[in-house]
Amino acid sequence: MSISTTTGIASGIDYEAIIQATMDAEKVPVTELENKKTDYETTISAFGTIKSSLSTLQDAIKTLSDTNDFFDYSATSSDENILTADVTGTPKAGTYKISVSQVAAPQILVGADAFSSQQQTVGTGTISISVGGGDPVDIAITSDMRALVDVAQSINDAGAGVTASVIEVNDGAYALALTADENGQDITFSVSDDDGNNTDASGLSALYADPSTGSMTEAQAAATAQYTMGGVDFTSSSNDIDGLIKGMTLHLNSADAGTTVTVQIKSDTSNVAGNIQTFVDAYNSLADTFTQYQGKGSDGTYGILIGDSTTNNLKSRLQSMLFSSVDTGDTQNTYLSRLGVTMGNDGKLSFDENTLNAVLADNPDTVKNFFTDK
Repeated sequence: MSISTTTGIASGIDYEAIIQATMDAEKVPVTELENKKTDYETTISAFGTIKSSLSTLQDAIKTLSDTNDFFDYSATSSDENILTADVTGTPKAGTYKISVSQVAAPQILVGADAFSSQQQTVGTGTISISVGGGDPVDIAITSDMRALVDVAQSINDAGAGVTASVIEVNDGAYALALTADENGQDITFSVSDDDGNNTDASGLSALYADPSTGSMTEAQAAATAQYTMGGVDFTSSSNDIDGLIKGMTLHLNSADAGTTVTVQIKSDTSNVAGNIQTFVDAYNSLADTFTQYQGKGSDGTYGILIGDSTTNNLKSRLQSMLFSSVDTGDTQNTYLSRLGVTMGNDGKLSFDENTLNAVLADNPDTVKNFFTDK
């Protein structure tokens, strides 16, 4: 007798269901791992978004805390022919009165205009140049460097403290010119000829404007700048004055002792409100990110970072920063709320520009001191 698969102890058993159940049971650990992997990836993505929002907030805070660029400053001069002013740092707004009696200038010496071209040759020998009472510098003029233009080049190559050039004094009449490299410096110029006579108007001595005395014509006298501010006299070897007014560079253009120039420095606070609004927007964007990953969604479930200690600590520290008192030098304006920035029940900031403008009008340094390191 044959044994039927549909009778006996084997009847009624769903082998396929048993096999599927066994396979599903084996899959449970794998599924759990896959779910955990998905959760980890979602968490990493959430932290990446938070990091990006934090970076934006950090940039906004950095802009606010930049001392040099907190206010825009402008400087105007009542007579730009005499002096102009540039903002180079953080000046103090106000009015400054300056008079310029002399501008700085280098000495300029000009030799004889007895040369018909730049290529006309002179003798050989040695030129000696001393500037400002310093040690003389000797320049050898050789037979292959005798053209007037070559003499000027040899002087420039020697680093003697002057700049030499060949100028056309009159039509077809050229001369050697020496300009001190620094203002207020006198030039001593002398030659020694190979012909043995240093003042005979030939050889190198032909460069002199007056060979008999071994001298050149002073086309411009050496001078130091002389100016007055607040009844105090100052001198300078440069016409660009740094440090007289903090955060400013003055440029002396001409002298007129009888004219008092008014330099007006003003601060423009219009950019402050925009920078604060950028900060508020950046903070609110971060707050939205926190809500996205920690708040309750429309489906009743909470975000992936609900209860996360790192995120909670970050939120707490940021809020503590917002409500901290800051020493501004003004006891009335030590909190962010006094400058128009407040927090609502939703944890987001709002900004009242009118409140800020009232403080800026009364004491702009208070606002600056609040956000910067002063």
